[in-house]
Amino acid sequence: MRPQFFHVVGVVLLCLIAGPALCQTRTPAERLISARALYYTPTTAGLKSFGCQVSFDWKTFLSNVAGKDIQDDNAFLQYLVAGQMSVKDDLRGSGDLKWSSPAAPAKNLEAAAAKMQNGLDEMFSGFFKSWNAYLNGSMVPIPDKTVTLTTVADGMHLHAAYGTTTIDEDFDKNMLLKEAHVVTPEMDVLAMPVFTDTPDGRLLAEIHNEVRQPVSAPPAYANISVVYQQVGAYRLPETIRYDLKNVAQMDFKLSDCTVNSDTPRPLASPSAKR
Repeated sequence: MRPQFFHVVGVVLLCLIAGPALCQTRTPAERLISARALYYTPTTAGLKSFGCQVSFDWKTFLSNVAGKDIQDDNAFLQYLVAGQMSVKDDLRGSGDLKWSSPAAPAKNLEAAAAKMQNGLDEMFSGFFKSWNAYLNGSMVPIPDKTVTLTTVADGMHLHAAYGTTTIDEDFDKNMLLKEAHVVTPEMDVLAMPVFTDTPDGRLLAEIHNEVRQPVSAPPAYANISVVYQQVGAYRLPETIRYDLKNVAQMDFKLSDCTVNSDTPRPLASPSAKR
């Protein structure tokens, strides 16, 4: 391990013993490293990947899109209901959504079926790209030469650059991440995460996104919220809700989940780590 790590651990322990007055002398880098322990990061407790079955209320969705009730004998509805979706995620990339159907769609439905599946792929890819970054510790990184930290009032501003991608984050006085601004050549995303306090740490509950794609486009607004389930030692998504402003609201249910992990190590209570 790097010597800086041992130095920071020593400072944190000394703060716990000597009291908050000494903690106020910590450098921004030391504050950021110690803040990582406040967030739920199942990867540090052994989680390597997981997989789940995915279900969706196709009839309600199609009826809302059409503006009228879709009947059970609708050919496109029957094709979608007969299909099965599953997802696998390694908490690093963008997840992998699989679609299987017992039969190919009718010729006149092929284009609509392909469009629907591509749309689902993009939605799940976008979700897991964001969710993974919060759950694997990337959004509260260990500072290195790519990261610049600035104390702002009682909080902190983080700026990082990775090739053509820039990230700016704002933390409050309690090192709660309030806003993340990610800019790439293809898109500009302003994200405002909402966390829930749990015995395992701050757990991502919602992300309010303002997205420009391409960067010169008018903003689109998408809110993503997650309800969790306990699977073994880990908290995994049970319901993923997409709320696309002025477009649609979609709830995806995850069930029959399995996990791939090292021997799980209990997550210490954040209150014990402060």
